[in-house]
Amino acid sequence: MTRDPEQPPDFTEFLRPEISSGGNGTPTMVSRAGVHIEALYAAAARAGMLKRCNRKLADDTVQTADVGFARPDETLLDGLAVAPDVVMTFAASSLPGLKTGDLLVIESQPYQVRDLRVLGDGSEVRAQLTRL
Repeated sequence: MTRDPEQPPDFTEFLRPEISSGGNGTPTMVSRAGVHIEALYAAAARAGMLKRCNRKLADDTVQTADVGFARPDETLLDGLAVAPDVVMTFAASSLPGLKTGDLLVIESQPYQVRDLRVLGDGSEVRAQLTRL
């Protein structure tokens, strides 16, 4: 079967996730290209593209993860006000149990989780944050 050159290619089969068994016997998400989301985030951290996020747990231990972090400014009221929409993305396995209302510290600034959205196959999460 030949593809119509006028139609864009269909990559859905390529992008569908597969479940594979991790080294410790737990299932991990792997793309059809064989890339673990954790490996992708680790490579981005080594390249200096991510920020360090700290979360204090109930037992007073600190959970640390490398996250994508953005503070884009949106102009409101015809330029009279600027509203920051602070967003972070992370591998779901790096901050298990994160929920709305949790407190985080990123770049020495405290933030509160306002909203959580699972992305794609569930291996990545986007969190909207409020600066405290």
